[in-house]
Formats: sequence, C-alpha cells, structure tokens
Amino acid sequence: MNQSKKSERNERKEMTVEGYVLFLPFAVGSKSESIRPYVVDQKRNFYNIYMPEDNPFQNESIIAFHKNYCEVEGLLDEERMHIYVSSISIKEDPFKSE
Repeated sequence: MNQSKKSERNERKEMTVEGYVLFLPFAVGSKSESIRPYVVDQKRNFYNIYMPEDNPFQNESIIAFHKNYCEVEGLLDEERMHIYVSSISIKEDPFKSE
C-alpha cells in the first residue's frame, strides 16, 4: 500500500462535538463484547470516545458524563468515527423543557 494513502486514512483532525455521552454495548456476542462510551450528536452520528490517560476498559474519566449533554473536544479519526478526547464538559441540555 502506498504510504501517502495510509497516512491520509489515519489522519486525525481537531473536532468539537456536542451531544449525549452514553455507554452502549459493543460487539455483542463476540469475544470483544463490552460497554463503550460514545457521544451522539444531533444528526445521530455515534462517535466512540476515548480519554488517552484512561484504561479503555474502565473509562474512569468519562463515566461521570454518562447520560449528560456534553461538549467533547479532541482528535477525530474519521475512518473509525473515534474521538481521542482532550476535554469534555457538561453543557445545558437544549432538549430539556422547563
């Protein structure tokens, strides 16, 4: 494979996305079955999120954000729909009515 094509595929770009952080089943019924964190945006895109300093099987830094509307910043791997999180914060939920 051409080296330039490989580097283009793995290129990551800075991204900010707002949406709900949810822990959802992954690869149900396989040896890789687990619960993994995602952020789901208003267009219903599911981005797997990962905090680099966390154990990827425990996600200690992300679990507190489960079921909250958040702003997630980080590096996006478009091919895998995976965000390497640099910061995450809870935002006002635009879908909650008073």
